[in-house]
Amino acid sequence: MNALLNDGKGIAVLHLQNPYKLADFDEQVDEVMDKMIPDSTLLKDNFTRHFFDNIHVIFSVVERDRSLISTLHLHTKVPWNWSIRDIRHDQMLNLVRQRASDEPSESCKTLQLYQFDLGKEFRIPGTVGVFVESFGLQAKSVPKNNPNFPNPVVWISALEGGRLAEYISAFTQLATGGSVFFGVAEEKVPNSEDKTGKYVCEGVLLRGRNTKEALRAAIENTVKQEMLWLSHLAPRKPITIIFHTINGNPDLYIIEVFVPYFHGIAFYNKEGPQAYRTDRTNQRELIPLERWTEKYRGTLSRQEGPDVVIF
Repeated sequence: MNALLNDGKGIAVLHLQNPYKLADFDEQVDEVMDKMIPDSTLLKDNFTRHFFDNIHVIFSVVERDRSLISTLHLHTKVPWNWSIRDIRHDQMLNLVRQRASDEPSESCKTLQLYQFDLGKEFRIPGTVGVFVESFGLQAKSVPKNNPNFPNPVVWISALEGGRLAEYISAFTQLATGGSVFFGVAEEKVPNSEDKTGKYVCEGVLLRGRNTKEALRAAIENTVKQEMLWLSHLAPRKPITIIFHTINGNPDLYIIEVFVPYFHGIAFYNKEGPQAYRTDRTNQRELIPLERWTEKYRGTLSRQEGPDVVIF
């Protein structure tokens, strides 16, 4: 269906193996198709569907404006309330337009090395009030004594790698950047109406001469191997990793992954945006990234430099 939407017309016939789930199927179609519509038009303005004998569904794509592109997966997150969520088409459109007019800037947050106290409430020095997860701040506890993940290097790279890439993708859009802190546990307050609790310094145990560098390499590998960075400006360092110390515990650290503002778009998936069209043999094919940016009513490329920067 994504390919047919980008072709501007077409028909697809689906065979339902379980017609008793027709209502659930219809609702899922609405949700999936709504995410693929690149503008504010309604579902009925893009395709119609007809149910035939409750077993076959015929989708007919309405002939539409082909200057816009429908994307199946945008592979970019945006900050939302206390977490992040998938970016919408209209948000991506605004992001592409904004980044296309970005000018070089050297301004960046001044980073500092802090000391924390084990078991004490986690607070960032210089800030007012208690720590809460917000647009640009996230705290993650690292499990201990897990036989499947004997050290934090394995756990972060195996479990948190994909999620970390999503946070990085979202935080690049914040003017002041954002940080993910590893080694901070959230303690729920008993009988409290507040869904959040307080955050406590627990630290991450990094014992051994090369453990810190192994962890740094694992996190940087997430940025290099799992993400795609698109910009028309000269690249800057995409993340900074800081090992904050804990008083009286030389092997315990709170690890901060700081993500600065990025003059471009950071995709948490190496494939970048996933959009399809049909080729001359009516087979589905992926739309090239260069064509995607061109069709998105904006461009991140300039003649004097590359449009794709992979760190």
